[in-house]
Amino acid sequence: KKSDINDSPCTPQEETLLQIWSNVLKVDNISVNDNFFDLGGNSLLLIKMYNQLPDYLKAKMNMVDFFNFPNIRSISEHIKAEQLVNDIESKSKDTNGVN
Repeated sequence: KKSDINDSPCTPQEETLLQIWSNVLKVDNISVNDNFFDLGGNSLLLIKMYNQLPDYLKAKMNMVDFFNFPNIRSISEHIKAEQLVNDIESKSKDTNGVN
């Protein structure tokens, strides 16, 4: 497999996820585009991996998200999108005078 610059972590969040995946799956040289389940992940390892996530990431996702977004890049993009929606909703409430 040829390594590409797009396969490397681009954010601290991606780097954190990559380190956790590598530890749980006992696999080196993981790409942010590799599928968790293709690397040997299963439901038990998913639970183990999820439990190792920092609290700030657990607050932004649940285990089912990893079935819908099975690689580091897609889960990271999902978290970013969720955060954007939350920020917009929060600002909308502020401007409407709702607390």
